[in-house]
Amino acid sequence: MQEPFTQDMLLATSPNAGGTSLIALGTATVIDQEDTTGIWISEGGLFRNVIASIPDDETPHKRTMQLQSFSSVSGKKVLMEDEQFDFHDILYHENRLYLVSTGTNEVITLTKEGAEIKRYSYPGHNDSWHINCLGIWDGRVVVSAFGEFDSMRGYKHNSTHRGFIMDLESGQKLWEGLSQPHTPVQRSDKYYVCNSESKQVLIKDRSGNVQCLQFDSYTRGLAFGKEFMYVGLSQSRNVEHATDGPSTARIVAVNILTNQICGEISLPYLEIYDVRIVQNEHYFVLPMMLGLNGEDLRKRLHECSCKAAGLAAGLNRIKSHIITGSIIRLVSRLKKDNTFANPSC
Repeated sequence: MQEPFTQDMLLATSPNAGGTSLIALGTATVIDQEDTTGIWISEGGLFRNVIASIPDDETPHKRTMQLQSFSSVSGKKVLMEDEQFDFHDILYHENRLYLVSTGTNEVITLTKEGAEIKRYSYPGHNDSWHINCLGIWDGRVVVSAFGEFDSMRGYKHNSTHRGFIMDLESGQKLWEGLSQPHTPVQRSDKYYVCNSESKQVLIKDRSGNVQCLQFDSYTRGLAFGKEFMYVGLSQSRNVEHATDGPSTARIVAVNILTNQICGEISLPYLEIYDVRIVQNEHYFVLPMMLGLNGEDLRKRLHECSCKAAGLAAGLNRIKSHIITGSIIRLVSRLKKDNTFANPSC
């Protein structure tokens, strides 16, 4: 078995004085400092929800939620923007984007270009249910929520065993009695959820048997690699005495077969919202997140490929701080693409 954090590349997002981090080869690298909640990576590109600073003359500290997309075709685009929506999760499934608008008690579906298709709206005042995360269970979109409350943030100090996972389309409750649930994930014939308030990851099989993995911090963010499950651990704003225990956010690697913790890595934030695996076909999108256009990217990759012996020096000229391993693989992939054919060195 390989060491954790060496065989899988991860992206982790953090809200509230946070950003996005790349974890690879045993190292965590901050690739931007925009407060970010949900993120989704696919072959077609990357989508993420960002709390953006957009000051104007009347509001110098104005902040708004943005749904951003990054693709090799259109680069970076803002698909939706609103001050009140409080975007949480984003998911792309069967040619539709699913966006959680926690602030308005809704899940919004859109085309990948950002055209609205449908809204799933729930009763109560804004952010009464605290709808947050999305997943795919048995081919169906599911959503997690803190509970069916009437008042804004009625879950505060009242969320224990009130949460649930439900089928988005039918509204059927698939798992109840949870405490501030996040990140529903299915792997093979097992269903996983972060039972965040209780600092747990729960695993349920098709017979209904539940196994509990206990941690020391607020659990939110799950991703599965080749041998490890990666769990985000945070200091939560929704749990009393959140300052107990470790003072920074961490990702722990759990052996999938034994459920034993095999390692951890710290991030320079208090919270983690999302954790995603970066596959080989996703590497192209990382420089785009940092504003590198195609020509700039080609030149910088050419710099690296022409100076392989001095790769570290070449990396110092790359805006992105993406670590050596991912750049090597990125260069290798793009050199096979005629679009990025290298001129003579």
